[in-house]
Amino acid sequence: MSLINKKILILSCCALTLLMISYVSLRLNDSTEAGFQNDRKRLSYRKKAILRNPALNNKIQKPLLDKPLSRSSGNRENNTSGELSYGEYVKTKQLNLDTPAVQYLNHSSTTKQKDLVEYLVETKDPRSERLIKKLYSTISDDLYQKLFTKIKRIEEAKHITFRNLPFQKQWKVLIPTMKELGYEQRLPRVINIGSKKSGTNAFGFFFQQHPQVCHSLGNEVHYFDWNHEKGTAYYKSRMGFATGNQFSFEKTPRYFVTEDAPLFILEELPEDIKFILCVRDPVDRAISDFRHESELTERRNSKGRINHAKYLSKDGQIQGLKFEKLVMTPNGEVNASNEIIQTSLYSKHLKNWLKYYSRDRFLIINHDNLQDDAYNELKRVEMFLGLKPYFTKDMFYYDEKRHGSCMKGKPRPCPAKSTPGFLPKAQLSPYISKKLHDFYRPYNNEFSKLIGQRFDWMDR
Repeated sequence: MSLINKKILILSCCALTLLMISYVSLRLNDSTEAGFQNDRKRLSYRKKAILRNPALNNKIQKPLLDKPLSRSSGNRENNTSGELSYGEYVKTKQLNLDTPAVQYLNHSSTTKQKDLVEYLVETKDPRSERLIKKLYSTISDDLYQKLFTKIKRIEEAKHITFRNLPFQKQWKVLIPTMKELGYEQRLPRVINIGSKKSGTNAFGFFFQQHPQVCHSLGNEVHYFDWNHEKGTAYYKSRMGFATGNQFSFEKTPRYFVTEDAPLFILEELPEDIKFILCVRDPVDRAISDFRHESELTERRNSKGRINHAKYLSKDGQIQGLKFEKLVMTPNGEVNASNEIIQTSLYSKHLKNWLKYYSRDRFLIINHDNLQDDAYNELKRVEMFLGLKPYFTKDMFYYDEKRHGSCMKGKPRPCPAKSTPGFLPKAQLSPYISKKLHDFYRPYNNEFSKLIGQRFDWMDR
């Protein structure tokens, strides 16, 4: 290579490096500004929540406003980096009271459902195709026939082939056509907020069988924890198509442990919103959570190609030692800062929700009761929500193999397992089991007082 060519190569590399540095710098600036925009929204919601909710009395107003805003990354709640209070935020941005950012804090932005744009029409959503397929699979055969009878007329009138349209344009046809038939995507009136690995999947399976219930198009929406910056129109786009007398419903177990979730819900959802909270023995929940996360890790590492035979020799005691290493400190105490341990602190998380909503907005479902006798728990739900009686005892049976309730006469009679179970359940030593139950006992007692109920596992 000649000297001139070498110099050209070096200069090209330098130019490319400078371009990359500039690009990264711009992305970081955009990310920081987006973070501050979200912080402004959260602070605005906190102020408005205090003004609107009598439960947020003078005693807790100042801590609520001044508490840090945690910018969590990924899917973990225990990231405490980048925390700032309202005062620190203003100092950081060097704002005065006349700037638009501070004026934004005092501006009411309550979103009415009728004011929302149709997100799937206005936005190119990567999940559009999947959501369309989900819509077709969830509506009745009769409604499907009515829908495509109308679409056929549209095709003839406009000389188009509906299924050849881009998905965004398909939604532009589907949404108004469903509306003509009396079905709309509506913001939820009931949410199953948690807790993770406590029967939320089974509850959703049974509850959606009620004719007055319309489940979201996805199993878990994750709007108030992971996707809140996308706006309420995005959230509505994930709901199923419901009639005026149906209850739109979604479940996302992470809402229970997401500190600002009740605050966002208070500002954005109907005032009569109600919540279902599923709980179980906190130690059993933690073990199940560990198994679930371990299997997720294995699936990611194998890129989804799981060889089940590989795990047949795995031992529950080995998994127990791994669990112990994760949730115990080197000096033998329970690691209270671990996320799996934290999620089972029901009283801590419920107290946060009770700052915004009264106790009568929550129905507590015990995992063991739902598993053993789903019928009785669903009758409680009907009464709690004021639904027309639908469930009868003869709809259910107990499956000995699955150790849980199932429904008769359904193509899929039993709830799907949220954890495949190719890894064995962690077996704990009696010593570690006692340490964990002793750790949770005062929290269980506090939770019992908060809900006015007591479950068998609270005394273990």
